Amino acid sequence: MEIAAYRKLLEAEETRLNMSTSRTISTSTGKETPVRRTPLRSLKCKSTVLEEDTIRKSAFQSTAQSTGDIEIVEGCPDGKFVKLQNKSNKDFSIRGFQIIRTAGEAETTYKFHSKSKVPGGATVTIWSCDTEANHEPPLTIVMKNQKWAVADNMTTRLLSTSEEMAVRESKRETESSSTTREREFQPESKEEEVV
Repeated sequence: MEIAAYRKLLEAEETRLNMSTSRTISTSTGKETPVRRTPLRSLKCKSTVLEEDTIRKSAFQSTAQSTGDIEIVEGCPDGKFVKLQNKSNKDFSIRGFQIIRTAGEAETTYKFHSKSKVPGGATVTIWSCDTEANHEPPLTIVMKNQKWAVADNMTTRLLSTSEEMAVRESKRETESSSTTREREFQPESKEEEVV
């Protein structure tokens, strides 16, 4: 009688706690053994993962100056060419001038021949030997067996027989930008068994 009352109380408590009872029979004793299982519980705890993406961009920044009418207006960062421009409207002889490009520990020197000139208002491009440009002086010159040196820091100078006429300095600058985002996830629910 007391066992029946206890069982009734136990079943009422299981119903209140939303627990189910299944019974297994032990073959050795022939008695019923209650097995209690709690229902699936969703865990309220959420985990947050931070994900970060970094983008790096690099570009060359250049500064130039000249003491006369000829200036270095462009120096290809890939080493394909160097450009000179005559700011005046008169032809400018660059006989015996040379361009020296220093890039890291490497250096390229190109010397103009005795008849070289830059026409008034014109631009002269001096190409590396490995380009597909055609040698058509005075405006297009292709070096023989030489390429412009390349590095993260480059200085290109135009020298006359006695002084520096123009200089252009180029430096690679790297810019980084980061994006951070949060991602939440909830672990899978588990069933807990009590015997």
